[in-house]
Amino acid sequence: MRNRILAGVGVAALATVGLAAPAVADNHDTSDIYVVHGIPGLTVDVYVDGERLLQNFEPRDVAGPVELPAGDYQIQVVAAGETDLSAAAIDEVETVPAAGLSISIVAHLDADGTPVLTPFVNDTSEIAEGEGRLSVRHTAAAPAVDVFLDDALTDFRGVENGGDGDVDVPVGTYSAFVAAAGSDEPAIGPADVEIRNGVNTIVYAVGDLSADPSTATFYIQTIGEPAGSPAGGAGLVAEGANSGLIGGAAALLIALLAGAGIIARRAVVASK
Repeated sequence: MRNRILAGVGVAALATVGLAAPAVADNHDTSDIYVVHGIPGLTVDVYVDGERLLQNFEPRDVAGPVELPAGDYQIQVVAAGETDLSAAAIDEVETVPAAGLSISIVAHLDADGTPVLTPFVNDTSEIAEGEGRLSVRHTAAAPAVDVFLDDALTDFRGVENGGDGDVDVPVGTYSAFVAAAGSDEPAIGPADVEIRNGVNTIVYAVGDLSADPSTATFYIQTIGEPAGSPAGGAGLVAEGANSGLIGGAAALLIALLAGAGIIARRAVVASK
């Protein structure tokens, strides 16, 4: 079992999309938490503190955001229908800080192909008019990669599994692919990535590059609007998106998610 503090980690998570809820919790004693499923081909149930939170959670699905108070939470991920938590594929304790953060917790494969959870702190700082934020996150079973936009090498170079980066770019549609570090041969992609005004578009590299056939692909999450950004459409908004305030116990979290209808929203897949 791993114990990790979510605050201040500039590294990886899972995949979600089209979340129109605020990126920062209204109550700064809590943080907004998303759970993203970034392991292709595996349907799971997710338990928090021994209680089932998500059932039949499929790849590309996302739950949240929910406002979660500070504390330690044991998160266990098992094959769908499995009730023996000792058989969990992932069993980790995550520590949520009371800092008004926006955090995506991603279930994905590490560089060796082992399922893990990784928290990413979403950048919610102001975005200039006419620009959007591009976040790149390496959550695939693959070596270090370089990131290309419109066939040009970016500053995202030698990014290892669990690594990420952010950059604000003009609104538009960009062709993106990743290549093994030092190469310009696409390993994942190319795929079109739309950058919208005031919206954080998060591109996750997921899957297993060495699988035969490869399961490596892109999942795309959008979060909008970041604090201070002019009002506008977040894009790719899931119908019925909702959020709520949690009192602190895992049971309340489960009741809230079920009552608000926040079970699973499907992430956009940018195919190879």
